[in-house]
Amino acid sequence: MEISQHWCIDADRIKKFQEIQGGKFDHAERMFSDIAATWNGVLMDMSDVKELVPELFYLPKVFTNENSIGFGTTQLGGKLD
Repeated sequence: MEISQHWCIDADRIKKFQEIQGGKFDHAERMFSDIAATWNGVLMDMSDVKELVPELFYLPKVFTNENSIGFGTTQLGGKLD
């Protein structure tokens, strides 16, 4: 199966997202960064609800930051990548 172009975010699409979010991503603490921590949060915290997208199971590319986008830093000083 060939991966089509829609898997990549082009410059025009990035501009649209930047307008929606004021040019910034959400706070690093609220972004996905750790499968185990997310799993535990969903099991233990009634306010933590997540949807598993199919790509999580067959597309390892979803775990890489190929474009080196700066997603921010956590409160403990860790870089979110």
